[in-house]
Amino acid sequence: MALRETLMQIRSQPPSTGLSAALLRVIQPLLSDLGWTVSDPAEVGLDHGSVDVVLSVPRGEHASLADRRVTRPALYIKVVETEQDLAMDAASVVTDATRDGVDLCALTTGPIWWLYLPKATQPTDNCRYAEWDLQTDPTERLADELEMYLGRDALVSQRSQRSAEHALTTRLNAQRLALAIPAVWRRLLAGPDSFLIEYVQEEVRKETGLHPAAEQVAEVIRGSAVAHGDSSSAVPTRVSLGEPSPNLPAYDEEQQLATTTVAHDQSSRSGALTIGGRLVKPPQRRVTRSHGSIRGFRVLGEEFDASRWLDVWLGVTEWLFERHSDEFESVAFQYRGKSRQYISDSPGEHTAAKQIGTSPYFAEGNLSGAECENRSRDLLERFGYGRDALTIVWQ
Repeated sequence: MALRETLMQIRSQPPSTGLSAALLRVIQPLLSDLGWTVSDPAEVGLDHGSVDVVLSVPRGEHASLADRRVTRPALYIKVVETEQDLAMDAASVVTDATRDGVDLCALTTGPIWWLYLPKATQPTDNCRYAEWDLQTDPTERLADELEMYLGRDALVSQRSQRSAEHALTTRLNAQRLALAIPAVWRRLLAGPDSFLIEYVQEEVRKETGLHPAAEQVAEVIRGSAVAHGDSSSAVPTRVSLGEPSPNLPAYDEEQQLATTTVAHDQSSRSGALTIGGRLVKPPQRRVTRSHGSIRGFRVLGEEFDASRWLDVWLGVTEWLFERHSDEFESVAFQYRGKSRQYISDSPGEHTAAKQIGTSPYFAEGNLSGAECENRSRDLLERFGYGRDALTIVWQ
């Protein structure tokens, strides 16, 4: 509750002006609410000269013997004057964080925050995983993300780093899709692609009982692209078939229907259709076939072997336990069906209990292939990942 009250107090004040004001009125109160001992220089290193903040966490049990420091830097915060400085200073801050092995870094004016995941091989823009405006963004979302990315417990357990990786992957994938979808659509309109032609043919057949020629459909699609001007800026959601193409001879609908009706009885047995005196073969119906046997699965690009669907379900639960051990029980135990528990700490809760890796937990093993896939995607979603985080790898 204290964090949300601090955010509301920051909103009620005029925006901070000056680096020291941002440090004292915004950053230090937030860090205190997030579990940091601001007065302890071993945890919160403040450089008032350059207005830098270094958050440090205890070293793990397996720290290198060559490095005997009690703590390690986990997050750099650089305070800047204006929003323009955010873009100007981003590259240097990310470079410094990458060089020093810091997990995360951030730039802020006080109200505005840009958060980065340091990656030496990536452009700076491809490292930014979150942006906040403390004055206008929803308070609940701000509080949740502040705790997720800047909270002391989250940084110590490395939940912050895993969440940042996931957020960055999601952001970059969204950018790729935003570029790819219009590009693919432009190629379809310019081609157009045979699958688009067949789709339009099938839809016209359903509405009219007639089967247009592929050339006629292609001409209409190209005409639609021209009518919409630059297809890169205007993407029609449905191809208009109301007007004949100016490059094709107009046809009499009643005559067309009569011709088709007469020819239909003669050609129905052979699967062919005569339109305008010409024999036209309808597209072959697509038959959905099984992909075959699975040979593995991927979670956020990390690939694992699997020879059966149960391996996917157990593998996903083990993957989640390894990355979310602190919250695994509280989240996974809430996932249950109408009459059975999918994950528990007792094998007696299940029809066919299967241990999850080396954890003290068990998963239901009496599931069909479809259930294994759906349960896996559902569970990933409950831990904050998208359902598409899981990819099945086929033989």
